Amino acid sequence: MHAQTRFESHAPHGGARLSQEPDEPLAQVELLLLFHPRLQGGPRRVAPETYAGANQAWLTLDVRGTYGTSELTGRPILEDLRLETHGEDLEALLPDEIVNEIAAYVLAAH
Repeated sequence: MHAQTRFESHAPHGGARLSQEPDEPLAQVELLLLFHPRLQGGPRRVAPETYAGANQAWLTLDVRGTYGTSELTGRPILEDLRLETHGEDLEALLPDEIVNEIAAYVLAAH
């Protein structure tokens, strides 16, 4: 499985939509998931025909959590990060690289 992220902006200024309401997510992210047997087994060079022949699915994730500061570095972090779809947290099911990219994007927009 390969995934590509696309960040949906709902704000007029073009950045991530920052939540004002406690029930609203910090942002929404759409992932393009590609499924093909040749895409399994870790990162490696894949022929364009494999990508073209892969089954595709879009997954919309609500990014939830709270902004905080790292005690070690003093840098901004997201605490209690949850990547939800239909109320179910999928963070543990996603590759770390995708989770980190989503977190970095939301922090940069904050």
